[in-house]
Amino acid sequence: MPHEFRVNVVGAPPQLASSTNPVPCVYSPNPTVVVAWDGGNPTVGSYRVFDRYPTTRPTPTAGTFEPTNKNPPQVLLQNVADGRWWFHMVALDGMGYSTKAAAHYEVDIGMPPDAGSQAR
Repeated sequence: MPHEFRVNVVGAPPQLASSTNPVPCVYSPNPTVVVAWDGGNPTVGSYRVFDRYPTTRPTPTAGTFEPTNKNPPQVLLQNVADGRWWFHMVALDGMGYSTKAAAHYEVDIGMPPDAGSQAR
């Protein structure tokens, strides 16, 4: 006898935003970063990574799990060192499988790199 069951499949990663760094590529002197996400479809949760690489894809072994019911759905990162950083996230569907694509959000901390000066 065949069995049927429903699975919520998530096709897209969460949408990311930051109240402390609302515009990517604009440096902020504040070393505290808040990143929030909207998962869209119901999911089991998500994995996140915060690093210096623009295309990291979080995994169970290289990421931090965030449950779906986290309220508010955001993370607070304190004392972030100066430089360019990226926050990455994938969503998990009802079976625990992650989205194929990861969401990436650029965060720039400190003073912008100097454009240099010309010798006279």
